[in-house]
Amino acid sequence: QMEYQELSKQEADSKQALEEATACLEEAKKLAKIVEEEKLRNDKEESEVMEPALSKKANAIKEKEKLAEEAAETHKIVQENETMNQNNITAYEATYSDLQQKLQDAKARLARAHSEYEDLQKKKT
Repeated sequence: QMEYQELSKQEADSKQALEEATACLEEAKKLAKIVEEEKLRNDKEESEVMEPALSKKANAIKEKEKLAEEAAETHKIVQENETMNQNNITAYEATYSDLQQKLQDAKARLARAHSEYEDLQKKKT
């Protein structure tokens, strides 16, 4: 039962991490759109303020690439965690099933032993 609760918590944590990664990816998309809009505006102003606009453009592109890399890495980590958690769940389910079978076998052996004991008691009397 505790293992199942731990698995549920791991699954919830994994889902939360996936939601956070998705939010990060959405934010990266918004920032990328902003960067593209800024790039267009800077292109129009280049003739008047070449140096500052080109510097801003380069920084925006670097930031966009950095955010995209971070988002991709976060997404990769979340996927790895999802896989690991699913593997853990599968392993725990198999262990649980095995233990349930052992419990059933033990109950059956106990019932047979009890029945044999009662038969012996009846034969004594």
